[in-house]
Amino acid sequence: MSKIIADRYARAFYEQTEKAGTSGDVKADMDALRDLHRQSAPFARLLTDPVISATDKKKVLTACFADKLTPPTLTFLEFLAEKKRLALLPVMAACYVELYLDARGQLPASIESRVPLSESQIGKIRERFRALMGADIIPEMIVNPEMLGGFRVKIRNTIYDHTVESKLLKFKRSIINY
Repeated sequence: MSKIIADRYARAFYEQTEKAGTSGDVKADMDALRDLHRQSAPFARLLTDPVISATDKKKVLTACFADKLTPPTLTFLEFLAEKKRLALLPVMAACYVELYLDARGQLPASIESRVPLSESQIGKIRERFRALMGADIIPEMIVNPEMLGGFRVKIRNTIYDHTVESKLLKFKRSIINY
C-alpha cells in the first residue's frame, strides 16, 4: 500500500518538475536524499519518528537543506512533512528516479558483486543489457562480500543471476536429474 502512495506522490512531483524544466536537478536531489537515508541513521530516524512534530521536521529540513537542495525539492519535503508522509521519502525518491530515467530511455539497475567491478566490466555488462533490454542501464554498484563470485543484476522486478552460487546450484540439479 505504501508503495502505491509513494508512487502517486512521486509521479505528481515528477510531472510538476518536468513541466517546470527542473526534473534533472530534482533527480540529483533525490539521488542525494536516497544516499543520505542509507548512510545516516539520524536522518532516517527524522523521517520516520512519529514523536517529532511536522513543524519541527520542517524546521530541521529547512535548516539542513536550504542551501543544498533545489527549491522545488525543499518545498516537496516540507509538503511531505505537513502530510506526515516523510517516512515514504526513500520509496518516493526511488520512484522519481525511475520515472526520470524511463522518460529518457534508461533503466535503473543494481549490480551486486563480491568485489567492486572495474569500469570496463561495468561497460561490458551495460552493453550486454542494452542489447537485451533495448535501453541503456544506469548501474548502482552493491558490494556483497558474502558472494562467492560472479555478479547479479536487478532491473525492476527481474533478477539476472550470474553468480558462482547459481551456477553451482544449476550444476547440482543437472547431476541429480541426469
